[in-house]
Amino acid sequence: MEITMDDAVTSFIKRTQGSSLIVTGWVVVASTAEGAIKGEPLGFTMLGSAGLAEHVKLGLLMSAANVIEGEQLRERLGLPKPPEPPPF
Repeated sequence: MEITMDDAVTSFIKRTQGSSLIVTGWVVVASTAEGAIKGEPLGFTMLGSAGLAEHVKLGLLMSAANVIEGEQLRERLGLPKPPEPPPF
């Protein structure tokens, strides 16, 4: 059975984060040797949900990178994790 990338991403997010979440957009970035051969910048390939404008995809990507950077910095400095946001 084949499913679309939108369905696969939505299913994964709902399984890992909770079925009550509504996925409004997503971006997946992968580094591939084939991408570098085809001339993609730095060998990265970016795929996002079909209806998302490029500036929104870039914003999601930047937001995720900032969260990861902050988590790594807090871990390196030995600071506690921030409290979880409320579930609503």
